[in-house]
Amino acid sequence: MHGRVKVRTSEEQAAIKAKERQERLAIYVKARDRLLHKRQAGERDVEALALTGALLPQNPDLTVAWNFRREILLTLFESKTAVEKQATCVSELEFLNSCLQKNPKSYGVWNHRRWTMQEAPQPPVENELELCTKFLSLDERNFHCWDYRRHVVASSGLNAERLEKEFEFSLKKIADDYSNFSAWHYRSKLLPIVRGDGHGGITEDAIAAESTMLQSAFCMSPGDQSIWFYHRWLLGREHTKPALCYVRAATDSITFIFSQPVQIVHPEQFQVQVDGAERTLAWDAQSRSGQHSLHHTAKLAEGSASLPASGTLQITIAAGAVERGSKTSNDAASVSVPISYKFAGIAQKAVDAQALLEPYIVPSHERLCAEEAECRSLLELLTEDKEPEIKKKYVLQALAYILQSLSPSSHSEEISSLLNRLKETDSYRRAFYADLLSKHLCGVRAVEELSHNSDDGAIDLSSSNLTALYHVQHFCRASRLVLSKNSLRTLDGFQVPLEATEVVLDDNCLTSIPAGQLAGLSRARSISLRNNRIAAVADLAGLRGLPQLQSIDLTGNPVHDDPDQAASLQALIAECCSNVIYTV
Repeated sequence: MHGRVKVRTSEEQAAIKAKERQERLAIYVKARDRLLHKRQAGERDVEALALTGALLPQNPDLTVAWNFRREILLTLFESKTAVEKQATCVSELEFLNSCLQKNPKSYGVWNHRRWTMQEAPQPPVENELELCTKFLSLDERNFHCWDYRRHVVASSGLNAERLEKEFEFSLKKIADDYSNFSAWHYRSKLLPIVRGDGHGGITEDAIAAESTMLQSAFCMSPGDQSIWFYHRWLLGREHTKPALCYVRAATDSITFIFSQPVQIVHPEQFQVQVDGAERTLAWDAQSRSGQHSLHHTAKLAEGSASLPASGTLQITIAAGAVERGSKTSNDAASVSVPISYKFAGIAQKAVDAQALLEPYIVPSHERLCAEEAECRSLLELLTEDKEPEIKKKYVLQALAYILQSLSPSSHSEEISSLLNRLKETDSYRRAFYADLLSKHLCGVRAVEELSHNSDDGAIDLSSSNLTALYHVQHFCRASRLVLSKNSLRTLDGFQVPLEATEVVLDDNCLTSIPAGQLAGLSRARSISLRNNRIAAVADLAGLRGLPQLQSIDLTGNPVHDDPDQAASLQALIAECCSNVIYTV
């Protein structure tokens, strides 16, 4: 241990200690083996309980012993009165104190302590909170103890007075150390309850009060990540509800394209009428399997007539029909909208562009403007104090996020400037900021697409320094996609059904196109991949299965200039599509 003088021992003393360790180990192994034998034999008796009591203080991480001890206690509880059970649980909590002294961060000990509190007829809440306070005074970042404290408070019935005390406790621990992630996290769990608006959110007054507290913390420690994490959480806490964005009608199928990946949980709650006549849907394997996706396709049920070449779809989707992530979106309003369609393209449902792209429910516009002003003021202060640029990175991040929340289109140039500045300031996270910039630029272009219903014909994001593709589902109506002169390393996102007949991907950093990565380009006739880094024919598997592909340009790729792969490349091209024009 640091700060302790090392006491040298003689060879004789070392031998004595080694012998003692071997004797203790032999006793431990014998007791462990006896315990395992009794569990296998189903002997849940007092001797077995004593064995676990002897082993666990020596090794609190022996999971099998904890499991067996719970089995024994449950058996003993069957013959005990409520008073006796309470006494046993209190005694068990005292026993666990000795185990915590051995390892205060043992998963097994804290888990068993939680179980004991659940079993106790009258959980000793106050005693347990005092114990948590003691352990957190010894190690304020013991997240096991923080988790247990939350459980104890929840088991007390969420008493208003108790919650208010816990809220003050979180502030005290934060004041002791602004870097205490656990304390900030605990406060984030309490705030929506203690200062809630009754609808799952937080009152504007509470947000303003927290913001004032944060400003003091920023001035004291502007480079502390934990403070800014809480600030980010405070300004955005919840994902928006998924929305139906586009519909593609084919002769025998309908594809639904959503704003977020969703799972079809109640397919019977999708109702489709074509020119007033109801049609029955038969969902594809992906949708039936419960897979989350931006798009889901349903064929017309067997025996149903094909869709006419043009007409009006009346689509009704009941609330709760889809699920986003692990949270059902049954609080979303049902969708019932008429959509005119034609087989030549994708029809768009009228949607709020900003709502689809903004992934959070944020405070009021006035609050965001106030936060923007505070960030700019802090940035000026740090500049005046000649603080190094790296200390400003969290302020820059927060300002970029706030401007994105206010209006990504109106503040697009400044957001791009802030993210480029962060790329230079925080070189270890350069790729992260590059991806954020890519998401912002794709988002702004998507807003432009969503702001009108007419087919624009082309999406041009060339020379935008894109490292990844985002919001591709909002580009599905464009007939031409130009993504040349970027830094794309993958084409994730092209699985969404797209109308593009021409795709230009020249001068990027693509090394491969895996199978299925271009599944959404079923109508593509021309794909240009000039001057990328594709070195082997095996890396072009994603070109297979595109039925209308006619032209592929691989000029400038290592695979194009390799004479040893010329024959296999020609064979792949011939396999991919008919009437192909292979550009040499």
